[in-house]
Amino acid sequence: MELPESVADDETVVRGIPKSKVRATGAHHRAFKPAVGQRETSVVRNLIGDDESKEHAAEPFQSERDPYLGVAVAIVADLRSLKAEVVDARDAFLGHANVIHAYPSPDMSAPPPEEPEDARALEQADDYYKAVAQKFFFLGDPAPTLPGWSGEPMQRAV
Repeated sequence: MELPESVADDETVVRGIPKSKVRATGAHHRAFKPAVGQRETSVVRNLIGDDESKEHAAEPFQSERDPYLGVAVAIVADLRSLKAEVVDARDAFLGHANVIHAYPSPDMSAPPPEEPEDARALEQADDYYKAVAQKFFFLGDPAPTLPGWSGEPMQRAV
C-alpha cells in the first residue's frame, strides 16, 4: 500500500480508547494526553482502512484490567485548528502518526503552583487537552475482542 508521508488536513486519524477513558459523553480528555511533560500522542492514519486502524489502535489495550472498548476519530484539520501538528511516524508501522500538541502534558496531580502565572499556564494546558478531546468522536466497538472493525465507518463518523 502506498501512503503519502505528508498527512493531509482532510485525513481521519484514530486513537484506541480503553475502558478507563470512556465517559457517557465520549472519550475522556486524558485519553489524548501524552506522558507528563511530553507533547506527542500516537494515532493511526485511517487511510490504511478501518480493520487495520482498529488492529493498531487496540493493540496497546490488551489487558483485562483496562480493555480496549473503541476508537476516537478526528479530522486532522480540526486538530491543527488548535495549533497541534499531525506528522507521519511510519517508523513504528505504516499508518502510524503522532499528534504533536501545542502544550506539554501537565501534571495535574502535583501540588498547585504558588505563582499565579504558573497556575494559569497549567489551566491553559488542561483546557487545551479538553479542546482536543472535543475534536474527537468516540465510536464504541461492537466486537472489541474480535479482529476487524464491524462498527460505523470511521471516516463517516466525524
